[in-house]
Amino acid sequence: PEPEAAPSPPVADGDALGVEVAISPIVGGARVEVSTEKVRSFRVVKPTPIAIAQGLADAWCQVVGRVPFTVTDVAVEDGDLVVMVQDGETETTGRAPVSEGWSQAVPRAVGRAGGLVGAVPAPLAVNS
Repeated sequence: PEPEAAPSPPVADGDALGVEVAISPIVGGARVEVSTEKVRSFRVVKPTPIAIAQGLADAWCQVVGRVPFTVTDVAVEDGDLVVMVQDGETETTGRAPVSEGWSQAVPRAVGRAGGLVGAVPAPLAVNS
């Protein structure tokens, strides 16, 4: 899958994902942003499926306060975007229908693979 030609709107059901996600093409790559009401993180990545999925995973993990994981594969199988991730020795897979559009399928597949869908953002530390 390649980045879309125009910026994608934030995923419509941010409440279901637990975060808002936006993926926008830029010269030479893509900008992947994950945000909540209080925290925002973005990555500028190469325009490859694995780089976009990894950037999304890294930004999402930062927003929710989780240790990042490694995206090992991205493919389209039977009409689904399939993302495989490895967290230590555990490998998991997330799927989402491509028929929803890339801007919906990418965050759903990455979030499902990494166990991030609905993850509660970590409380912000306050310096005293």
